[in-house]
Amino acid sequence: MQQVRLKVNGVALGAQPLPDGWQTLTWEAPGALLRNGLNRLELGWAYNAAPRQVIPGDRAIGTTGVQLPIDADLKAFADGGFIALFDEEGVQSDGSAGRRGVNLTVLDARTGKVLEKVGFDTTASAAESERLVEFVNGIAAGAPVLGVTYGDATTYLSEDALAALNTLGAALTAEDVRGKHFALAGVKGAASGTAAQVVDANEAFLRVSLNRDRRPLAAAVDWVQIAR
Repeated sequence: MQQVRLKVNGVALGAQPLPDGWQTLTWEAPGALLRNGLNRLELGWAYNAAPRQVIPGDRAIGTTGVQLPIDADLKAFADGGFIALFDEEGVQSDGSAGRRGVNLTVLDARTGKVLEKVGFDTTASAAESERLVEFVNGIAAGAPVLGVTYGDATTYLSEDALAALNTLGAALTAEDVRGKHFALAGVKGAASGTAAQVVDANEAFLRVSLNRDRRPLAAAVDWVQIAR
């Protein structure tokens, strides 16, 4: 259990247990320790830990049963399609091809290394949907795949292209996505509907990540009061 100790103007008053949850702790200090004006109160803790270690969360890719090997934020909207990847130290790298249309990024299932990142400009050409189908068909089974749209990606996004994306575990239909943006994290060969996906008319944001908070923390303090 966590413990907190108090020093008043350099004099230790002892430690108290600190169970989970909010509570009020009280120490009695001899009046001689207190000064008119500035008093120095020092709280000390038995230990600290990073939330990422204590309440790490998970990187589950929807309900595919597969964990993403790195942290990822995906954002699809009119003016961009971003895939931000984060390593164990929190260093960010760009995982998107950055093209208008549909951007797909294939990761190594063990290390999270980017194997391929390709964009398909389905805002401008139906032939790009055919390229997308060919690309997805060539992805190895079990590979994690991240996808974001950029701009009016559904303009020339064909039914065959949507069917190909659904082999990543997505559940996308022309009716659902037309004129909208989508972000997905899936696995090649996963059943349709098991991927993590967001579809939105304004902005599709998806996070698959462990707890990002790496700060060494001990406890939260809401207020301190000195009273007679």
